[in-house]
Amino acid sequence: MYRGFREIGALWSRLGNSSGRADVAHHGAQLLETAPKLLAALHRSLNQTTVPTGNPSAPRCLSTVADQHAGAGVCDQSTSFRSYPEMLYSGALTWQQVDDIYTDLALGNKSQPEAACCRPMTLGCSGYNNKQTTYTAYGMAYRLINADMIERYILHWFGMSAHTYTRGSWTTPEAAHPERDVPSTDYVAAGVVTAPAYLGWALKFEEIESQTLWLAKATPREWLAAGGEALVARRLTTRYGRVSFVLQASGSGSAYTVRANVSLPAGFGAAATRPAGGVRLRLRVPADLAGKLSKVTLAGEAWGTFNATAETVDFAAASLTPSILSGMQSIVATFA
Repeated sequence: MYRGFREIGALWSRLGNSSGRADVAHHGAQLLETAPKLLAALHRSLNQTTVPTGNPSAPRCLSTVADQHAGAGVCDQSTSFRSYPEMLYSGALTWQQVDDIYTDLALGNKSQPEAACCRPMTLGCSGYNNKQTTYTAYGMAYRLINADMIERYILHWFGMSAHTYTRGSWTTPEAAHPERDVPSTDYVAAGVVTAPAYLGWALKFEEIESQTLWLAKATPREWLAAGGEALVARRLTTRYGRVSFVLQASGSGSAYTVRANVSLPAGFGAAATRPAGGVRLRLRVPADLAGKLSKVTLAGEAWGTFNATAETVDFAAASLTPSILSGMQSIVATFA
């Protein structure tokens, strides 16, 4: 709701100002004023119902139901296997709230034979009857990558890919147990595209709050091993048009480089067709080189806007001129 108010409010304001309708512009302003208050109220409410667990490994948990009495089913995951992924899919929770949910699911040790599976670190996502449910898992993946919890995202992606698909096919049951002798439930269409969707988000992700377009945000580090095949992504769908990129790693040690060719759609730099938060190209290199990005060139010219810690080459929205868009087809990143 808060995001709807924000986006519709911006539209109403723009329409009202362009058409001379003061009443429409005023309504847009009211919605824009209300949106952050809704978000703040949501965070306050969740923080007030976050309770200590007494478990040092997972010290806090969030209730999935409002107004529960303390000690009466608070944070009971046995009946809420889909509530946490759906809460996470909103993209509205704070980083700490996301971390609390994930940690409690992963390390809270609340598995019950007759109830929910609460072990996403080993199974991929919480489910029912100690199984992974395929049709509810998307929210966990979405918020993990949105919160930049990349190792957790890849672990979840792998867990779902490895355990929920029937072997040799792309079919998925509604819920699957990691022990293959335990029968799965019936087929469910909604689960079929978890792995392709997670691959798509790993290659291109649209951060909804800052409106940043990420490229290669969550790719496995092994994909940029020196001398390996190029990472090629063609015509990925985004709200700004289709994007493509090629990443090729070579060399070793101080001679290790990644050459990138990023192709953005025609007119991408225009104010109406570019992400307000710009573009961030992430280079998830092998672990021994992580954080050692030392130099970036764009079409042979030095490019100083990069972040070695975040492993990104950054392009602010205002910098996306035709010459920069052309130069992005020849990026060289050096690690030392």
